[in-house]
Amino acid sequence: MIRQELKEILEKAAKEETGMKEIPQHVISVPPRNIDADYASNISMVLAGRLRKPPLVVAEAMAGRIESGTGLIEKVKVEKPGFINLYVSAARFYGELSEICKKEDEYGRTDTGKGEKIQIEFVSANPTGPLHIGHGRGAAIGDTLANILEVSGYDVTREYYVNNMGNQVNLLGESVLARKKEMAGEEVAFPEGGYEGEYIKDVAKELPQGTKDAKDYAVKKILEWIRENLEKFGVAFDSWFFESTLYEEGKRKSKVRQAIDTLKQKGHIYERDGAVWFHSSSFGDEKDRVIIKKDGTPTYLASDIAYHYDKFEKGFERLINIWGADHHGYVDRIKGCVSAMGHNPEKLKIILYQLVSLTREGKPVAMSTRKGEFVTLKTVLDEVGKDACRFFFLMRGSDSQLDFDLELAKKQSSENPVYYVQYAHARISSIFREAEKAGIGWQVPDMNTLALLKEKEELGIIKKLAQYPELLLLCSLASEPHHLTLYLQELVGEFHRYYDKFRILNEDRDLTAARLSLVRAVRIVIKNALTLLGISSPERM
Repeated sequence: MIRQELKEILEKAAKEETGMKEIPQHVISVPPRNIDADYASNISMVLAGRLRKPPLVVAEAMAGRIESGTGLIEKVKVEKPGFINLYVSAARFYGELSEICKKEDEYGRTDTGKGEKIQIEFVSANPTGPLHIGHGRGAAIGDTLANILEVSGYDVTREYYVNNMGNQVNLLGESVLARKKEMAGEEVAFPEGGYEGEYIKDVAKELPQGTKDAKDYAVKKILEWIRENLEKFGVAFDSWFFESTLYEEGKRKSKVRQAIDTLKQKGHIYERDGAVWFHSSSFGDEKDRVIIKKDGTPTYLASDIAYHYDKFEKGFERLINIWGADHHGYVDRIKGCVSAMGHNPEKLKIILYQLVSLTREGKPVAMSTRKGEFVTLKTVLDEVGKDACRFFFLMRGSDSQLDFDLELAKKQSSENPVYYVQYAHARISSIFREAEKAGIGWQVPDMNTLALLKEKEELGIIKKLAQYPELLLLCSLASEPHHLTLYLQELVGEFHRYYDKFRILNEDRDLTAARLSLVRAVRIVIKNALTLLGISSPERM
């Protein structure tokens, strides 16, 4: 990766200039369009305070130590207040273009993660009703992040945690039984706070006559719907973990008892007023929490503690939980549990995603009825399709509220971002079909042929393509997959403008070969990125 190579060169120069063994964290970024450099570094400004020298002085001293004019760096330029602007040689970019064409599907794949075992737990909606569009956003974030981590060399496990215990599930069973009795003509009092959605009647219709406890049947049925909708959405889990298994006793104590015993040994558990408490206030929580009530029943926190205890017991080196924003209050609590067990809380990353608002041509769409029925993921999937659904869910960072325009998602025009991206892939496929008809073959050209790509737009596209592996690294380290959709929109925007201005297939045989290589590389990167997003790459549209 070009950025990584530049980082190593800069840090070598910094160590030579300062005598420091370790260089503080610094940033190498792509500068704004009004700066003609390929990359810019703030390393001199990071070092200036420690060296007690002006950033500009540090930058000029470092620039003098960076060898330019050969290999990677063509030129180095210092800008106020102390940026080091770096100009990469055209030969290096042409080499990157050749690399893309040779690697094809493998381009962007690295061993960054070195096989580190990561578990991503996402969706995990209570099996008390169908998935709504908020769950869909969590599914898109989790699945895409897992895909990115896998191509970045991590050993990833996707897990869905099924809350099949507690009051909500009990209330589900009671609600189904009440509806079943109503269907049989009985007069029954519907349980207070029960689930009133139409789907409860659908479950009740199929409930075997005479069933006295409908809880397990209802959970199983709703989980079938959830699996079907996730499959339609392109999401498959490696593991479905049931909360009830945390309480199973066998040759060993249950996971709940093991986890509590571990915390007790470490001095983080105490008893008061007949209940068992976790000393969570010692780990950043606002107060201590009950984990076993006076009557001996466990709280939700007991399950959460045991569940995370089990994750580390299975050998996962890093955990990622993707939750709705309404779980904000649980973040410090769960990180505190992890810390109390003796693990580094930084090994657990919790991503909170904000709400999704549905609109139709800019006007809000009602999200729920008086009976609390939400717009389901299935409803949106049926209307706009998987590709648009996944792309739109990933167009903003998880910490930003998302407005999902249903009509825009269906448009077959450049206004629709997913159509715009897919159309670029189809358009390039069409170019190659035309080339084949004209008897123009293609193979990876030599550097002299690629060097014919001298237009500003051509070099801009090559530089954008070269950022793809760097982007995947950013997405994996920051756990922010939405950067991929933003990148694709920028890349295809540059491609469409280039296509409208220049002829790919022309009278100059060598230039045609070079331009075919350029657009082929664009198609490769588009397809690779769309694959990670779980979106198709059509060859005709």
